[in-house]
Amino acid sequence: MRNESDASDEIFVTKFRVFQINDVYLLNNLPRLATYIQDHMKILLPSIKDEIKKNLSYTETTKDYDPSTGKTVITTISTVIVVSGDFLAPSLLSSLDGGKGMVDVLHAIGVTHVSLGNHEDDVSTDSLKQHIDANKFEWVNTNLRGLDEALDVVTAECSWIEIGHENCQKCLRYLSG
Repeated sequence: MRNESDASDEIFVTKFRVFQINDVYLLNNLPRLATYIQDHMKILLPSIKDEIKKNLSYTETTKDYDPSTGKTVITTISTVIVVSGDFLAPSLLSSLDGGKGMVDVLHAIGVTHVSLGNHEDDVSTDSLKQHIDANKFEWVNTNLRGLDEALDVVTAECSWIEIGHENCQKCLRYLSG
């Protein structure tokens, strides 16, 4: 997305990046995912937890001079890290801790959004309720809307994500299901 004005000395470029995983059955792959995310983002993983709570995405902004146009290019990259289901019960440990270890690992990686898959039924409803209530991610739930009332929890039917520089900000709707 590009916003360029002849009257301005600036060109605004907006990029939206999604890291998406699903069906997490092996915990040994998660350190590689964390390294991949960190290699592609300027923000270090331990420093992003506060930003998740504020924005539901990570935002990086860079300024570069473009000699061909004589303008400053301001690039804003908004990033979300999404798990599209089947993550609470990937291992034997999950049967013992109800998925708590997995949720902690995904939070440490910097996951911003999760959606429910059929294997989230592999943990008890009490464990699922505790994870949703802890609200470490945006829980997007499009296909089990009755779950909110049944468990007395709040999940989102969709998630609005603001992206872009303040001069040309847009919203995206993330929908999973």
